[in-house]
Amino acid sequence: MLQKIFDVQQRNASNYFLHIEAGNAYIALSASDKDKTASRNFEFYGFGANDNFDAVLLQIKEQSLILKQDYEYTKIIWGNAYARYIPASFYDESINDFIYDFIENDLSPQKKLLCKNDLCAIPFLVDESKWNALHAAFPNAEDSHKYYEIITRLPDYSNDDKLQLLLIFYPNHFIITAIKNSKLQFVNTVYFSSGTDVVYYCLNAVRQLNTSVSLCVVTLSGLIDGDSTAYKEIYKYIQNIDVDTFENGDFLKDNFSEHPAHFFVPFFKYA
Repeated sequence: MLQKIFDVQQRNASNYFLHIEAGNAYIALSASDKDKTASRNFEFYGFGANDNFDAVLLQIKEQSLILKQDYEYTKIIWGNAYARYIPASFYDESINDFIYDFIENDLSPQKKLLCKNDLCAIPFLVDESKWNALHAAFPNAEDSHKYYEIITRLPDYSNDDKLQLLLIFYPNHFIITAIKNSKLQFVNTVYFSSGTDVVYYCLNAVRQLNTSVSLCVVTLSGLIDGDSTAYKEIYKYIQNIDVDTFENGDFLKDNFSEHPAHFFVPFFKYA
């Protein structure tokens, strides 16, 4: 069943660039202007992973104020776990079939997509029926993956030799990105049911990357509250904790003041 979890409408959304982040059980909507300055509007919808996606999308279009406007450009950012990070130096189109076969996916027909730049390639799969539905609604949209959007902004976290763990939280999963010695080590999606699960993956990253906990900095982003059990569990084991921010993000404190600003950072910064 569709549920609108966040609905912030401070002014008319910019009608230049629409951002749609689509996960297995959520859709987030935001917009920006020609200078990539984010508007003060944001919508986040949750639904069942097995719900009829066409019906869900129709309901969102009926409810959304952001979608009442037309946009010059639209980007669909896929937020699923069916993706792999490959350094550009190791990527070649001849290995595409092997990579796609290796990526975990379900039995439904999948659309093969790729994001690539001079640093990395992100081959990924999306449910073909969801891809068809979103591209029917937004026929000129470009596709991207959340991993790719995160990786292209990694310099923000690469300024020393400590192990940097960026954790971006959603209602029932988080994306963990590890950077050490100014280099990306891995990016992955983890489903969790308790704060203990989160701590396990953080400490496992510390161990695998031969680092001490004292030299690990965890940056929290997305839907995690400072009073939550997950946060308290993390703080028990890792004292170097930071909160995600982004340039020109001060507007979040004023316009999104009902919730911590870092709740919304991932949807404006990594888009």
